Amino acid sequence: MPSIYSPLGEEAFRLPEHGTSYSLDTYRNEDFDSQADTLGGSREAMVVGDKSSEHEMYSKDFRFYLVIVGMSVTWLVRGMDDTIVTTITPQLANAFHDIGQIGWFTSAYLFPQAALMLLFGKVSLTANLRFMWGASSGIFLIGSIISIVAQNGTVFILGRAVTGLGVAASCPAGLTILTHITTASERPFYIAIIVGVQALSLSMGAILGGVITEKSNYRICFVLNFPLGAVGAFLVCFFFRQPAQKWEKMSWAVALQSYDPAGCFLLVLSTLSLLLGLEFVAETDNWKDPRVIVFLVIAGLSGIGLVLQQRSGDRNAKFVPPGILNREVSLALVMGFLIVSAYQLTLSYLAVYFETVKGFSAIRTGFSILPTLIFSALSSVVTGVGLRFSRYANPYMLGSCILLILGSLLLMSADEDTTNARIFMSEIIFGIGTGIGELLAVGFAQQHVAPELQALTLSLTMMIQLLGGAVAVTIGGTIFNTQLAARLKDSSLTKVQQEQVAAAIADPQSLRGTLPDVVFQSVIKHYSESIDVTFMVSAIIAGAALLVVVHQKWIVLS
Repeated sequence: MPSIYSPLGEEAFRLPEHGTSYSLDTYRNEDFDSQADTLGGSREAMVVGDKSSEHEMYSKDFRFYLVIVGMSVTWLVRGMDDTIVTTITPQLANAFHDIGQIGWFTSAYLFPQAALMLLFGKVSLTANLRFMWGASSGIFLIGSIISIVAQNGTVFILGRAVTGLGVAASCPAGLTILTHITTASERPFYIAIIVGVQALSLSMGAILGGVITEKSNYRICFVLNFPLGAVGAFLVCFFFRQPAQKWEKMSWAVALQSYDPAGCFLLVLSTLSLLLGLEFVAETDNWKDPRVIVFLVIAGLSGIGLVLQQRSGDRNAKFVPPGILNREVSLALVMGFLIVSAYQLTLSYLAVYFETVKGFSAIRTGFSILPTLIFSALSSVVTGVGLRFSRYANPYMLGSCILLILGSLLLMSADEDTTNARIFMSEIIFGIGTGIGELLAVGFAQQHVAPELQALTLSLTMMIQLLGGAVAVTIGGTIFNTQLAARLKDSSLTKVQQEQVAAAIADPQSLRGTLPDVVFQSVIKHYSESIDVTFMVSAIIAGAALLVVVHQKWIVLS
């Protein structure tokens, strides 16, 4: 007797020997026709496997744990790569003799992920996942090679873009693999492990980046990607066994059409235009710059076009399948967007606070932000374990937002004289709130869609979170620069002193001894007050997330 098997391997439903209805709690017989149509196939194309393959899919033998280790190692490498580049940005600017490209060193890495992750999530539904994982790892390492050999900023930016492309493909592939090898009740725990590993990698990257900045050449950090990246790729590709799927009725033309090329084009166009517009805002600090206006207009028009295109015609053949953006999923996406926005904004200006207000070195700054990163990782893992014994996720989400608000407000009160112990306690509170919220934004959304759409929903959630981080950091930069400029303008600095401060805008501590002590302390105070405003914005964003959580339904977790 055959079984209905979803493209994501979430469940294998046994078909009754007689009759036409299936014994499912929430999904009717006709839903399978719709889900098969969504993927451009047929119901017959979804009938695969047998009971032995179902048992193998969820068995926890040594192969399962090696796959989890391989995925964790890969996320460790990519998280470290991300944070190291952020930390070594000053050294990169000096090496390439071009401070104007600083913003692109990070943006080129994030843009492909934000623009293409949902597309790769769609591809992962029908792809050979071992090949997809191996190819994405290869692309990631090719990007690292380009970054190592780059002799100018433009080539380095190209390398970062290629690296980001590899990450954009690997994240959906990894999430889809996870849906193949874990049940719905187990999945939050293993997602928490991966999220925790990634958060831990951020702390390791911050320290390693600081050491590299002061002690060695930046190229070493990219060389480190190769041994660990190769281990992660090998373990997953060699030990993962993808359950057999029969797509015999899907020709290449049908498969291509199932990806909705028009919708894909509009999504990529709107996302890239939005990110490019925000990047030029950060670069020029001018919302009226013609490039900013053009890209934001294109983003708006293509976004509207995407919505209209997705709502017209046969919705089963669209890029975003019907049912994936129901009320609860939409609220979870908004919550994730807001929580990651608050986190990225606070983390960015926490580092600025330590370097500019406290005058810490790059290495000490890396150690100083560890409480946020470590407790974010630990709280993700603890929450993942707790969800295996808790009926509801809503109390965790409410607590997450409250802790984020409290942590942001405590950081907002910090100044040059605030003790490190008090700042670290504020970081711990904020980090715990972040870890809980990031995990639940991913886990809660999958509770409200059909099993076939869970991996695609996870990819969509991660894409929205990436956008949230990019938007928040850009807007935060505008707010910080505006606040600092206004405070310096209204201060008692002479014209010559204002020019000195402007020349050392990224490193005000270098002015110590150059300016009179009273004037120098005044400048540092202006920096501290401007950073406090960004923390206040973070608290407001977390408050908005709390309002979203209040309106989410209380459901029993599966």
